[in-house]
Amino acid sequence: MTARQRFAVVLATLAEVFRVDVTESLAEAYWRALREWPIESLEAGGRVLIASARFFPRPVEWGDAADAWLHDRQVSERRRRLALAVSTEPPMKAEEIRALVGELGEKLGWNPQPLTPEEVAARRRQALDQAKQLLTDQGDGQVPRA
Repeated sequence: MTARQRFAVVLATLAEVFRVDVTESLAEAYWRALREWPIESLEAGGRVLIASARFFPRPVEWGDAADAWLHDRQVSERRRRLALAVSTEPPMKAEEIRALVGELGEKLGWNPQPLTPEEVAARRRQALDQAKQLLTDQGDGQVPRA
């Protein structure tokens, strides 16, 4: 099937969904306006419009939907290439990961070691005290009323 024939199928589908009579001159006008887009993007844009548009799309709206599909496809391709590039490197050993996490923790000022139950309870008490202080009016011990 040629690109123009594939375009005609999508246009006919849009016309059926939106209950619009498409004349030959209208179909020709749409084709002239949109023929620069890859047919795959026009087909995908047509599917998006069927699912999301309220009215029969104008050529600019169809072109925007096709552009969005092209952009998403390019982003997906870049992500795929990046994933392949990363996955071709030899995997890190557990010791290397621990060392990296430790270095990052030191730089960020946090301790990657798990807290003891006593430390968790102390931090919880401290957080509750801070919350009570924030809720008090001017720090006088009175909780404001709404």
